[in-house]
Amino acid sequence: MANRYANLTASKDISQDFRTIDAGFDKVQQEMDANKSTANSHIANTDVHVTGAKKVSWDGHLANTDIHVTSAQKAEWDAKADGSTSTELAAHIADQEVRVTQADHDKLGSIETGAQVNQNAFAKVNDIEAADPSSQFYIVGGIGITVTTNPNTGEITVTATGSAAPGAHGITHTEHGADPIPTATLTVGGLLSAAQLAEIITHGELLDEHAAAITDLEDRLDAAEAADVTLQPGLQMVNAAKGARFKLDEIRGKTEISTQGRIGLIGVENPYAIATSRNLLPPVYEWDQPSTMLLKIDGDYRVSGTSDGSVASRHITCTITAFEGLTYSFSVEGTGWEGQARKGAFVYFLDSSKVRIDNVRHFEGTFTAPAGTAYMTVFLTLENGESPESPNYPIGTFTLSSPMLTIGTKPKPFQPQQKSMLAFQTELHANPEYGSDPDVLFEQDGQYLKLAKWKKVVLDGGMSWNLMPGFDIGFKKIYTVMSGLTENVYVSKFNGTQLARVIDAYTGGDQYFISPGASILEISIANTDSGWADSHNPTQYEIKAYFWGWTMCNQDGSVPWSGGTKYWKIVGKTGVADTATLPTSQAPNQALYNLLYRLAKETVEPVMVEGSLTLAEGDNMVEVGTGIVLRESVKPKQHANTNWIINNMGVGTSLSNMAAAIKAIYRNSRLDYKWVKESVIGAWGTEQAYILNANYVQSAAYSFTYTKLDKSPIVPITGSLAANEKAQISDLTAGVAEALQRVSVVEQKKAEKDAPGWIESPLLNGWARHSAENPTFRYYKDASGRVNFEAVIRSGAVATGTQIASMPDGYKPDIMQKIKCYSANGSANASGLIEFTTDGLVRIGTSGNGTYYNAILIFRGSYLAKG
Repeated sequence: MANRYANLTASKDISQDFRTIDAGFDKVQQEMDANKSTANSHIANTDVHVTGAKKVSWDGHLANTDIHVTSAQKAEWDAKADGSTSTELAAHIADQEVRVTQADHDKLGSIETGAQVNQNAFAKVNDIEAADPSSQFYIVGGIGITVTTNPNTGEITVTATGSAAPGAHGITHTEHGADPIPTATLTVGGLLSAAQLAEIITHGELLDEHAAAITDLEDRLDAAEAADVTLQPGLQMVNAAKGARFKLDEIRGKTEISTQGRIGLIGVENPYAIATSRNLLPPVYEWDQPSTMLLKIDGDYRVSGTSDGSVASRHITCTITAFEGLTYSFSVEGTGWEGQARKGAFVYFLDSSKVRIDNVRHFEGTFTAPAGTAYMTVFLTLENGESPESPNYPIGTFTLSSPMLTIGTKPKPFQPQQKSMLAFQTELHANPEYGSDPDVLFEQDGQYLKLAKWKKVVLDGGMSWNLMPGFDIGFKKIYTVMSGLTENVYVSKFNGTQLARVIDAYTGGDQYFISPGASILEISIANTDSGWADSHNPTQYEIKAYFWGWTMCNQDGSVPWSGGTKYWKIVGKTGVADTATLPTSQAPNQALYNLLYRLAKETVEPVMVEGSLTLAEGDNMVEVGTGIVLRESVKPKQHANTNWIINNMGVGTSLSNMAAAIKAIYRNSRLDYKWVKESVIGAWGTEQAYILNANYVQSAAYSFTYTKLDKSPIVPITGSLAANEKAQISDLTAGVAEALQRVSVVEQKKAEKDAPGWIESPLLNGWARHSAENPTFRYYKDASGRVNFEAVIRSGAVATGTQIASMPDGYKPDIMQKIKCYSANGSANASGLIEFTTDGLVRIGTSGNGTYYNAILIFRGSYLAKG
């Protein structure tokens, strides 16, 4: 709203223009004060106005019957002079001889012929002429004027009383009159003009509006108002009354058994919400670009190109989600298009298979998505034909800039896209049968926490498994020690089958039993799954291989193993064996056993989080999903065409999970927009990314945020948004406090990382801590990625290749490490080698003198961890 007092920007919130409004009010007050001074001077001018006292005096004079008589009274008095008296008086007056003195005679004798007797008379006053010698004229007071006489002195007084507005003569003093009073200025007083009065009235109305707005703002600032919001799974439109941060209320857990193409007990994995606001189109460097094109990217939202009119690759495109029946507004700026029917910018609507619905181009303006719409593709191009069937290739140099796509029937000024994300690294569960007792993720004092009621454990080969005594036909019973177990337990097999709980006695495979008091979990395994014959008692490592997803078999793949060389194949596979080497890691793409149990005591755990969900005022597109992986560190590899690639199996670089969509790429923890994402055959999942060799920094650390192709349950996210300014301010204040707290937490975490704690590893094959004052086998990884370890142990098996312990993922070496060790038995000692293998085994190596002793074994050292 622009005026000479204050220029208010329509796009700004009132809270942002407080100072401008205050300055405008000051200017209005100054002008009002000046006009009031002028009006007061005019009222005090007695040449124009009369006082109230004067008017009262005039009114009293006119009403005084002792001075004035009525016409009736005058007639009555005139009538009383008729009769003999009148005649006698006339005769007497006519008798000049009787009635005059000598002096009179002398005087009369001096009168010239034709002279008239002295009398009260007038000839002419202004345009009033005397009708006869006795004619009279009267001075009469008008509106606001009184006339008074003094017979003794012969004076007539005309007074302006000021008790009423001036008469018709007042118009002569207006700005268009014959005798105008000068219009008031800021420095000199004068008459108030019509324009000035209109301006004062307008300002008065504005003051009323502003006063109402200020009162309304004061009310809004008096109490914070928040609107409850439930973000449903998938894509949706959310309208925000004010631009505000989404404040999380809660996310509730859910557990599904072998669903959406996955096997096992699947919880709500890594939930997230991503909001797109203001402009549905991202910067053009995120658009799809052909390998060769005539267009050049000149800025975040600007491309340019020169065309000779030939048919060539001349476009970049952006495909986004769209909703059928929704109305969109599209605009774009450009140069060089003068004289053309339209610019080279248009939109196609696509179905769920990303096939054009009607092949109709929608140019700048407003249009509605037809039935069946799931996506829309925006083109910026040097071709501007009305349809694909009638293309047009103009010649010249062109630019296209500031593309703006919004929801609604009214186009909006260009704004860059605002994108925000709230993502969590956690898994939320509930009772798989009834959905009850869910884990709950919530926000408290700026911290994101999980009320954990369930715990999921992947039962893999890294655990300590043992064969239960006894002889069973067709199956084996295995057990492991696991503290914290309760009666409320669910176990699923590698193929998703839910194991049955044993009540009295085992009757076959796929059953389990728990002994919470003894912290024992028992599982029965069918020989047809494990490959073990009834007569074969599997070793601890053979049991581990099974829980890594391997079946022991004969060379031809048949089960059970019948003797001779042992072979293994991926569990459930038909056909020949895969390897004759005992596996020590998970079979490729193989699901494992899952265990889910209700915690005896609920715990509150901190949750890793990234981002803050911020919605702009108006419409926002919000995506709610699960399976996001935050900032996974991966080393890109160079392809033969010199580009550097990530997440391509053929090139040999992949993320830890199949990627559905790569959301962000970071270089040294900062967003790197120079990467191109694409869907190609060979990608690990559906997307890979590449960067030109010229833009790749080999010394930099790259990380990727992406969503997994593997699906998990998606649940609603509940929270609230600020609905007025008080809530916005409160949110901002709380956000600053939370940010400071998070910085403090990060600093604390960094300090913890800089001084990490030791991790103690379970010992195998009889090895144990040497004594309470000495360390068992333990390790940690420092900030540089080096694994540091030490051990003072005793009593274990010392045969070459005997496993002492295991190293988990993230702590395994890139190449085998051989660490010198010292051993003794009290009377002799020896030095040897401890081997750390790339698959995580810590084992006895080759002795320096052919002998290891187990009264004491000591080793320590470090190596660089893989990846």
